[in-house]
Amino acid sequence: MGEAAAEELAALSKGLIFFDVDTQRDFCWKNLGKDVYNPGAEKLAEKWGKLLGAARKARLRIFGDVDSHTEKDPELKRNGGRFDDHCFPLTHGWRHVPETEPQSALYVPNKALNKSEMASILMHDGEIYFEKQAHDVWDNQNTEAVLKAKGVKAAVVYGVATDYCVKLAVLGLQRAGIQAYVVTDAISAINIKPDDGKNALEEMKKAGAKFVKMEEVIRALNQPKLKSR
Repeated sequence: MGEAAAEELAALSKGLIFFDVDTQRDFCWKNLGKDVYNPGAEKLAEKWGKLLGAARKARLRIFGDVDSHTEKDPELKRNGGRFDDHCFPLTHGWRHVPETEPQSALYVPNKALNKSEMASILMHDGEIYFEKQAHDVWDNQNTEAVLKAKGVKAAVVYGVATDYCVKLAVLGLQRAGIQAYVVTDAISAINIKPDDGKNALEEMKKAGAKFVKMEEVIRALNQPKLKSR
């Protein structure tokens, strides 16, 4: 199945993006001591860097999401939620790991935008990341509008965590009519229950997502037919 999906990627002529899910330090670095740390993330950083490098070389658009919390967010322990404080904007833990450090990035806030603000986002030719205060990037009220206005047709997805933010991002892409290609060796599950990651993959598959490996994606990007615009 991976090879077939990779062939589809190679045949795309426009509308393909890469979508980075939460490759932020609070999720990926154990030494920061956060309970949102994903034990498998640190081993994946090199693969994320290779994927991003190949995408940038192919001049593909890079999108993604970032947790951007405030002190009032309900998922935090201070407000009766489940998680430690994490990913407060511009803090050390909010930043991406070095392998996925954004370039010419624009961050889309989770708030209503006026016409001028939206026009500025749509004119931006660099990388775009959607801010979120919960697991689901589609809770950002601007995600679908921006992706559709940018002509996105397909997305290569990687990051953390398989059973939370990755799954929700992929299901939302499928609902929006954007074909998701999940890089299965570049995602990692939390597995609070042993089968959470496995079940998340099944749910994504049922929604129509397709699975690929990192090397398959990189080979596909080397095909001369694949273009970013």
